[in-house]
Amino acid sequence: MIVNCTDDYGSEELSWCQGAIQCVSNGSNMPKEEGGFHKSGDVSVLWDENKVRDEEESITIVSLLVSKLNKHVENIWRLDLCL
Repeated sequence: MIVNCTDDYGSEELSWCQGAIQCVSNGSNMPKEEGGFHKSGDVSVLWDENKVRDEEESITIVSLLVSKLNKHVENIWRLDLCL
């Protein structure tokens, strides 16, 4: 997924972040901390550590919209296959 990152000098740039999908919501299998469930199609992503940006491995919930597959804007995504 491409996200907007700020460098040490305050400049912003779009940067790829790599991670693996851990779970896909069906609307009733991924509870929210505040109650209820994440909407169907939301995914739990285990993001890889990024030493360049000093980011540890983390997990977040994101929506991977078909309309943002392989575009050139923030929050786009692509599928990488390990063959």
